[in-house]
Amino acid sequence: MRDFSLGMLRELLSALRNEGYPVAPFERYWPEKKRIDGLEKAVLLRHDVDRLPRAALATAKMESEIGVRGTYFFRVKPWTFHKEIIGAIAGLGHEIGYHYENLADAGGDFGRAKEILEDCLGRLRELYPVVSASMHSRPLSKWDNRTFWDRYSLSEFGLLGECYRSIDHHRYMYVADSGRNWNADRNVIWDAVEGTAPPRIENGTRGLIRAIRGGRSIRTAQLLIHPNRWPDNLAGEISQYAADRAINAAKTGIRAYKRLAGRN
Repeated sequence: MRDFSLGMLRELLSALRNEGYPVAPFERYWPEKKRIDGLEKAVLLRHDVDRLPRAALATAKMESEIGVRGTYFFRVKPWTFHKEIIGAIAGLGHEIGYHYENLADAGGDFGRAKEILEDCLGRLRELYPVVSASMHSRPLSKWDNRTFWDRYSLSEFGLLGECYRSIDHHRYMYVADSGRNWNADRNVIWDAVEGTAPPRIENGTRGLIRAIRGGRSIRTAQLLIHPNRWPDNLAGEISQYAADRAINAAKTGIRAYKRLAGRN
């Protein structure tokens, strides 16, 4: 089984089920926070749909087959906002959330960012009663979209929670496939958190599965999946591998530039 394939993702999520981890979407977590926080094991399952919504649908179907429900956060962009696909994913029992990038879209103008957020939420809520949001990291933008919430509250927009601001990552380990790397030192620009770092994962997703089956190093987590990173065919796997290599190289350059700029 090749890593970062849909089949490997099935193995990962099946391991969670087989090891007795309750897996929950965020709309279930917000109102049941006290109870879920008290569980010995729990996984909050998050999918950020950055691109290729059909890959998200394939992932959603697979999860439905094995009895797993999660939250699918959609960017409201022409290449991701496909009403039929969003409706199909919701019809499989998954939550739909908003993957926001409004501050970057508005060039740092908070007033305009508010208008964009309201418009995008309105469009999504025609399809699903959205109550959850997750930030989309735009590495080429100088704006951290999460800082929008320094000025506005989630409740102003009918939101119950945001995946970076509303989760205690000392309690819920942040385990993400960003950069094709499960470790805390993965190559990211904005989407890092303060909290308990995941254990050192060797051998990719197989190593993560071993950590789950061991049941000691990972007990409670927010698990982030990008569906486009887990294709269901070899051609897609090769294409995504090449894309991830290119994106990681670009991020390395951006981080180096920021370090140099900070010294001047």
